Amino acid sequence: MAGANNKRQVFNSLLEVLRKFIAFDNAIVLTRDDEASDLHVLMSTVTTLDFSHWQVGSTFNRCINGECIALYSPKDIEEFKNKSTDLLDICNSSLITGVKISSGDAMIILMSTEKRTFHF
Repeated sequence: MAGANNKRQVFNSLLEVLRKFIAFDNAIVLTRDDEASDLHVLMSTVTTLDFSHWQVGSTFNRCINGECIALYSPKDIEEFKNKSTDLLDICNSSLITGVKISSGDAMIILMSTEKRTFHF
């Protein structure tokens, strides 16, 4: 990642490292500038999702505050309920973690088309 010249290269390098340890099909990085804002897509492996906004509910709040959460049925979670069927078709399980950054909050969502992919 140190040799990356832009956000896309950093994102791709991060995914390359994560894939060595975690099996996933797609990933999204969400960010926001302040606690009152929705999250927006910074980077995604699914280009049709690059401009979507995500509301922050209790699950995302927990992730932003340091938890790593595996979802075995994302469609049942508040933050995913208003998402397109195209997204829900490729996200039958997900692993979500968030971090506080100097400019706001960031979160990464790893997605799998398979159910119950992520285990702790």
